[in-house]
Amino acid sequence: MGLREGLRGNLFARIGASSLATLAFKRRCAGFRLIPSYWYESVALGVESLGDTSMLRIGEFAEATIEAKRKWNDTGIELVSGHEYLFKATGRWTDWGTVCDADGYASPNLTLQAAEWLRRSPRSRWFALIGALDANKLTHFEIGRSRSLIMPASGILTCFANDVAWMYWNNSGSVHLYVTRTY
Repeated sequence: MGLREGLRGNLFARIGASSLATLAFKRRCAGFRLIPSYWYESVALGVESLGDTSMLRIGEFAEATIEAKRKWNDTGIELVSGHEYLFKATGRWTDWGTVCDADGYASPNLTLQAAEWLRRSPRSRWFALIGALDANKLTHFEIGRSRSLIMPASGILTCFANDVAWMYWNNSGSVHLYVTRTY
């Protein structure tokens, strides 16, 4: 029996048979790490990479760069139901020729006003920073430049610039997001 089989056998014995359906191995540098099943669902939805997940303790923070061109930006930050988090974003990104921060911008003309219902998060401004859990469109919440929120559910934070789903090709720039667990 090789090293891989030995590690796999010992790990499966510790996890238990019921959890095996939701876990998979991925070779990473010198070892293995577990990847939950939601990763596969996220990949199917267009999330670029899982990254390393990190659950925060009270007072700890994590940071991620959110690129305007990506339909989903996986931060690798694990948010837990019932915990409070402070989100702060800095930087500027560009929607075609309009430069703004993470608060986004209001529709400057009748054409964009008429297209507001096409935005991925229709009630939020153009290019507002939006968060979601596990790239699930049913869990969207607006972050903007700053927001404090008690999470109603758990999952990995994924983010995007609020735009029409098929218009990410004309976006550029990024914002830097800091997430601090406050409770």
